[in-house]
Amino acid sequence: GPGKIMSAKDWNEFADFINDTPTKDWDIYRWIGDGSNTITLGADINDDEVELKSVTAEFKYVFDGNNKTITRKKATSSLFSLLTGEIHNLTLAGDLKLSDAEDAPFVKHIYAGAKITGCTNNMNITFNIKTHCYVTGIAAVAYRNDIEGLEVLEISDCTNNGKIEGTVDVSTASYNTAVAGILGDIRASVGDYDYGLVLTNCKNTAP
Repeated sequence: GPGKIMSAKDWNEFADFINDTPTKDWDIYRWIGDGSNTITLGADINDDEVELKSVTAEFKYVFDGNNKTITRKKATSSLFSLLTGEIHNLTLAGDLKLSDAEDAPFVKHIYAGAKITGCTNNMNITFNIKTHCYVTGIAAVAYRNDIEGLEVLEISDCTNNGKIEGTVDVSTASYNTAVAGILGDIRASVGDYDYGLVLTNCKNTAP
């Protein structure tokens, strides 16, 4: 029903919908059944039959993983590219093969005002990068926002278990390189307001 993602097909329809950048707020009610601003994952899903798409446009809603797992074995980018909303209680599994300089299983860029809570990464990540490199298990790069009141960014109760390994071409890469369990870089280059980062009860178990 509305607001519930039950299959890989549902996920891809949802990703296409967000990526088309809806112009009317009521359009989102196709996915949010009760008007709570929340889309819920209703079952474990995987890419066995169809490749799962990434949400590449801004995601400003709440995604409730409902303690379910999304498995992507052929992934080459994060599940969400730009998070200004929230992701809760989601586990990711499979493999992520990166050639992008900044990426992670859950989120590439997370903005002040956003939250990731109760999430676990079990994806193994490999990378081969020729520029700067920020690769992590949860979110790659944090940014401030340009909206007053959205001055806190929160990542809590998150765990990275996924192995992260790869190469960076030192002849072409800048010094700005980091591999980390939870968050790779904190930037203030976007937006007017300073922000606070709240990182609580997170852990990395991978080498």
